[in-house]
Amino acid sequence: MTEQTPALVTVEPRHVAVVTGLGLPAEQVRDFFDSAFRTMGLQLERQHLQPTGPAFAWFLTPPGETTDVQVGHEVDAAFIPTAPVDTLQLPGGRAVQLVHEGSYDDLGRSWQRVVDWVRQEGLDAEGGMLEEYLTEPGPDADPGSLRTRLNWFVTRAE
Repeated sequence: MTEQTPALVTVEPRHVAVVTGLGLPAEQVRDFFDSAFRTMGLQLERQHLQPTGPAFAWFLTPPGETTDVQVGHEVDAAFIPTAPVDTLQLPGGRAVQLVHEGSYDDLGRSWQRVVDWVRQEGLDAEGGMLEEYLTEPGPDADPGSLRTRLNWFVTRAE
């Protein structure tokens, strides 16, 4: 695994399809992701559409004992949502970004590097933690080959 340095970037807003999970106990998050992506994939397939960007998780609150999260894909505006899938504009803005290479089990360590860098640079987190899954996971995927782009939206401290 190559250690990368976090960087301040501008993230563009995107039209996305999401499934929302509120108050998810930590032990249910993985099953929620699997179910949500499966449901979304079926809706895209029925409409003969493909995602236009990587899968993502938009954490509305920092993960803890419970998590509020929206998982989804960037989609073409032609996508017609059907419950439990909805569409929205994923916000853009200034974010601290880091690409994590390796297993999802190690994401916490990379997120901690982002948190430490935000503090060191005198930035304030204004919400939104976005994970973009650049490598599609699968049962035969080598966990060491997975790449996840971490984005934490920030403002400059006063």
